[in-house]
Amino acid sequence: MIINHNLQSLNANNSLKKNTLNTSKSLEKLSSGLRINRASDDSAGLAISEKMRAQIRGLSQAVRNIQDGISLIQTAEGGISQIITPPLQRMRELAIQAANGTLTDSDRKKLQDEVNQLKSGINNIAQNTEFNGIKLLIDESLNTNQKNLMSFPNNIEFTIRDSSITNHLLNVAWNGHQYVAVAREDGVVVSNDGINWTQVDLEKIKVAFGVTVVGDKFYVVGTNAGIEVSTDGINWESIHAGNENIYHQFNSIASDGNNKFIAVGFLSTYYTSNDGVNWVEHPLSNGWNFGDVVWAEDKFVATGGDGFSSEQIAWTDDLGLTWHNITLPELKPSKITYGNGVIIATGQDGKIAYSSDGDNWTTVQTPATKPLNDIIWDGERFLACGWDGSFVYSEDGKNWTNIESVLPTNKQLQGIVFSGDNKYILVGEDGLIIEGVIVHLENQQKNLKLQTGANSGNSMDIILQDLRTSSLGIDDLSILTQKDADDAIKTIDSAIAKASSYRSSMGAYQNALEHLASNVSNAELNLSSAESRIRDVDMAKEIMNFQKNNILSQAAQAMLAQANQVQGAILQLLK
Repeated sequence: MIINHNLQSLNANNSLKKNTLNTSKSLEKLSSGLRINRASDDSAGLAISEKMRAQIRGLSQAVRNIQDGISLIQTAEGGISQIITPPLQRMRELAIQAANGTLTDSDRKKLQDEVNQLKSGINNIAQNTEFNGIKLLIDESLNTNQKNLMSFPNNIEFTIRDSSITNHLLNVAWNGHQYVAVAREDGVVVSNDGINWTQVDLEKIKVAFGVTVVGDKFYVVGTNAGIEVSTDGINWESIHAGNENIYHQFNSIASDGNNKFIAVGFLSTYYTSNDGVNWVEHPLSNGWNFGDVVWAEDKFVATGGDGFSSEQIAWTDDLGLTWHNITLPELKPSKITYGNGVIIATGQDGKIAYSSDGDNWTTVQTPATKPLNDIIWDGERFLACGWDGSFVYSEDGKNWTNIESVLPTNKQLQGIVFSGDNKYILVGEDGLIIEGVIVHLENQQKNLKLQTGANSGNSMDIILQDLRTSSLGIDDLSILTQKDADDAIKTIDSAIAKASSYRSSMGAYQNALEHLASNVSNAELNLSSAESRIRDVDMAKEIMNFQKNNILSQAAQAMLAQANQVQGAILQLLK
């Protein structure tokens, strides 16, 4: 027997400590309801559980995000509905009323006053429809840098289109319905959208050099002093072929918009007409040739020669009976246009000259260094294009900016036209056709990104559109005349269609978000269940463990008392 080491007591004490610790852990789990209260309880399980908890909390927030998004969409839809009914619907009623021939101009003026008030109401609704400070029906998403980036010409998207021919395209025009581009020795190519082009043969003209629009009719000029006319670009009628000399060509034709016409070309002659049908030939005694002609409010202004050898500009205000000549040797003018009270003529080496009266001209150098083959006024600025893809513009005709860098090609450009649907068409060598579409800032769509999931990239874009009158195309809507009212019906129909389409898209977004919310909630539920199985304690099982450990602790205490009494038996030996 020994007394220095009471091994029975040590064993009993160790068991007591172990059982007490287990009892303490069971008590902690039962009181917290968690199986894992510290990393030592289950280190791997804790890591998995924390990751799941992050996902669960993220999914819970995503559901709230989606509900906020649905509320935003419902707010936008409410604003759209208030724009469609009654304002747009009422405007259409007024336009139909104004289109009736029983009304006087005074009556239509009163109707126009109501239309103006309705337009103001639409802008007010668009301005004030917002959610948490976010404008839903106007676009304020573009910051200053983006606005600078989207300024002209960077707000034009250029795309090369297939003309189906390989010959040079020399000129292009738009009559409000279709585009027509003249092709050397290949007739014309026609398109109603600027994207799909069809080749069409002319009736008699072998080589076409120019095309212009008077009213809604296309006039094409070319060899044999030929003039052909068409309203659709498909069916052509020859109205003049006054000279069978193949080298006697018309280069250009212009009209005052009524009944006066001048057709100009080579071989020292020009033709005039008072009806566009019957033409009179006028020889030029000075042997001078014409290159281009334009109507500038009260006079016809023409350039001399082919643009390379002549140094003349001339104008007439009596249909060619008298010509006033101006010599510009430093320019050698070729193409000419008129806009905003300014006449612009292009010349050699990228030069242009401008005048307000046709007599006094000032020559300036543009950023282009090669000849400019065509020039137009688009309602806001002058644009000229030419060799090696040269493309320059000016708002006043004096200061010019190069926009060559935005074009998708550097081929020679021969003609340019601007149509009322905010589109430019450029034509050039080898059948080149370039479509340039203006993307207005007010028509820009902005994306509102909704975070609809627990992870990066779990998002949904809501496209918000601008529904102010400028974007709907009704900013300048007029019903002051019967024709204006008839045109206004179509314009309002287009505005209603746009607003209705936007409202429809809002409904589609709401349906998608509601389905998404259901899916996210289901994911949250299943993930919570999985996390619970890892983290939460099984109460029944843990109560059983607690009872077991508690009983073992009490037994260990009793055995420790008995072990301590065993050493007392040694005292009996000392008696």
